[in-house]
Amino acid sequence: MAGIDAGKGSRYEVRSLTQSCLECVTNNFERYNEAFLSSEDSTMQQNLLFLQLTFTPDLIKNLDIKEMLCNAYLEFLINEHLKELDIGCFLRNGCSWRCIKNRIAVVGHLLTKVVFDSLSWTDTFELSFLFLCHLRNVEVLHIPHLCNDRALECISLFCTKLLELNIEHSHDITEKSLKLLCEKHKNKPECLIKILSMRLIIDKTEPDFEPYDDDSESDDDSDIFYLTDSSEEDDFLDFLPDLLSKEEDL
Repeated sequence: MAGIDAGKGSRYEVRSLTQSCLECVTNNFERYNEAFLSSEDSTMQQNLLFLQLTFTPDLIKNLDIKEMLCNAYLEFLINEHLKELDIGCFLRNGCSWRCIKNRIAVVGHLLTKVVFDSLSWTDTFELSFLFLCHLRNVEVLHIPHLCNDRALECISLFCTKLLELNIEHSHDITEKSLKLLCEKHKNKPECLIKILSMRLIIDKTEPDFEPYDDDSESDDDSDIFYLTDSSEEDDFLDFLPDLLSKEEDL
């Protein structure tokens, strides 16, 4: 819908009807969410379904800007129609990691892009990276600060449709887990990843290991891989049941 012509040089913002309606819904989202959870009116539920189908990303963005995201809204917002999820925006608004994980367990298989780009939540992620098991159809995964060997092994086994992986600021990764990600074996199909952003591979068996310095002018080592031998670890599939049982307590 065309906006009102405010005249040349006008400083008034011209907003569409859609933008105005979204602003109204955002400001009154508590009422919409309450209706979503409790209303038995079929027309109301159809209208709310339309909101989810069409405007979920916009609502999340608006609520994030206004710092209004909360646990009570997660069922409405992290729904089966959402394709891209930025976990960090919910955490920085104070949403519970447990509640977010519960929603991912329900709709994670429908997500195609997941971003968790925050140093503030590294410990939380390391304790609970098994939410990755639910991302069976994810194509783009950005966890630049948060990946380690166990998480990478989990990705290789469950995120089999992954096309792009960003782990560029993660340092606790060895050659073995990277090979597991890239190789085809009996438990996983051929790797489909086209874009892999990472810095280096470490050898945990060498405490004095230091990356090679070629004295180049560039400080960016994002394209340099240091491949070293790593010690054999237990099969991740054997380790997984214990992790899952611990996950339930987090």
